[in-house]
Amino acid sequence: MAITWGSGGVFASIGKAIKEANANSVTPSAIISSAVGFVRSYILNNFRYLADLTYTSFDDLWFNGIIAKMLEDSQTVQQNTVSAGTVAFSGSGTPNYQNAAGSPVNRAVSSTQMLLDDDTIRIVCSSASAGEDSWAVWSMLLGRISGTAKTGELFGEELTSDDKCGISLTILEPESYVTGDTSGIFGDPTESTILGGSKGVNCDDDGIIYVAVTNDGYGNYAMIGYPTSTDRTNLTNQVFHTAAYSGTGSKAIVADNASGLSGTVTIGALAADSAISYFAAIAYAVGDTFLIGPASVTDGGVIQTFFRDNFRRSLPESGSPTIADSLAT
Repeated sequence: MAITWGSGGVFASIGKAIKEANANSVTPSAIISSAVGFVRSYILNNFRYLADLTYTSFDDLWFNGIIAKMLEDSQTVQQNTVSAGTVAFSGSGTPNYQNAAGSPVNRAVSSTQMLLDDDTIRIVCSSASAGEDSWAVWSMLLGRISGTAKTGELFGEELTSDDKCGISLTILEPESYVTGDTSGIFGDPTESTILGGSKGVNCDDDGIIYVAVTNDGYGNYAMIGYPTSTDRTNLTNQVFHTAAYSGTGSKAIVADNASGLSGTVTIGALAADSAISYFAAIAYAVGDTFLIGPASVTDGGVIQTFFRDNFRRSLPESGSPTIADSLAT
């Protein structure tokens, strides 16, 4: 069944209610409540019959009705301008659990139309177990967000129930990476895996192992790891070494001083060096916390803002909407 969305249609009626609710800079709560009641009743009754839908609950009508029909008909409302802010980590040191791209959560935290201005999202590790970590998500303005984030899985997606905080993100598995390797000794660093890193034990408080590569003068090289830069300078407290090698390729590391380290390094070039830093992929721990914010939101979409603030729902949106905000202003 064809639906008229804009002037003379669905949002002409909804927009009129929003316009009345926004008529004054300080709108009495009774007027807002009246507008919310009207919109809810309109969706439950007029829109349900107009779209020939059998759903009877408001939530079913919302997810399976109005949004589905808008998407089917390529209908959008004016979007708000949203930005989640910056990502920070609080734990046992910095730069903490960064990956090679330098981002500890994911390479692009996506903001959605549910975001609230000046909000900060707090994501706390509630259980940690070998890549199956669980994270509780909190909004400074809304409180605990329903659902649980999982390491390696998308959390928060536009138009779904766990989008109430206004962001989508994936907490990536920790990755190791290398800095200061000007000679390319590590070759492709992703092929090297040093396991068992523990901050402040066999690496420094930032999870860094300080690497030196020696040359005996006869073409034989060896790689040695130290827990601090001072130890590397003083040649003390080494935490691993490789056997002497004279060719490139994979080399096993041998733990020293009961460090508990294991794994392999892949040698890409034969050279001596004493300025390489290896950032170990250290597992997340309970209490590790990501902070995202403060958010910046410009409420340019009158219809979108009304649904966000009063129903905690968002409509399909774009910068060039098919349903004009003028219906509600």
